Amino acid sequence: MIINLEMKEKGVYMKMNSKLIVFTIGWSPQFVVKALMNLNLSPCDELLLIGTEPLTDYANEMYKRTLQELEGFFRLSGIRNYTVEFIKIGESIENVTLQLISTVTRSMKIEHEKLIFALVGGMRILVVSGLLAALALASFIDKVDLEVLLLREDAMELVLLDPAIIKVISEGIDSVPRAQRDILLGIYEKGMCDYYELAKNRSPVTVRRLVQSLRAKGLIICKKTGKRNICKLTKLGELVAFLVKLRKSAR
Repeated sequence: MIINLEMKEKGVYMKMNSKLIVFTIGWSPQFVVKALMNLNLSPCDELLLIGTEPLTDYANEMYKRTLQELEGFFRLSGIRNYTVEFIKIGESIENVTLQLISTVTRSMKIEHEKLIFALVGGMRILVVSGLLAALALASFIDKVDLEVLLLREDAMELVLLDPAIIKVISEGIDSVPRAQRDILLGIYEKGMCDYYELAKNRSPVTVRRLVQSLRAKGLIICKKTGKRNICKLTKLGELVAFLVKLRKSAR
């Protein structure tokens, strides 16, 4: 069983930590099954399976087989809260993204404390639109944790897209103030820096404040070595610093 039944109390499901998990689906049910095997589901969690509207008899038959296999797995696993939706693939990716956002927001309930996009199957336009929908929702959903999971098909492994990356990309690098971007570039160019090296034309108090803000955003990590505080970029920090440098060189 993959459902966590510890939350069941006196026959009533508790609504704490309820999740809405959105799956993009195609004709390979094993991708959804693999994702579910790695998620700690509770009885109050809900699944939303989204595919593209089949345009041929063959596509319709393949979707039918996929859903039959998934429904069989759901029965064996005790999964009851799931919905299947199909969206139309129009001429623009914007339209597909809009349909996805509309479908997801209709399915969200007040008890959902977490929204997970499991982009594990389906047409590429559906997967890309799912990512765009997640980015769009991340920009205005504050009280709900949001995660994006991607599938590595060769190893059948799920990769978590860091929520901080979603936030930075959705808000743009200008969401990082200029003084903080300068600190990032300084570390990027040297590989690592201590507070003294970062204090060019800045007071130690200002440097500490900037460093604390960058650490809170997950862009740098600092470690005390002897009397020195050594700062390095995280993977996300490297990405942001590279984009800042790229934009500077393009001007």
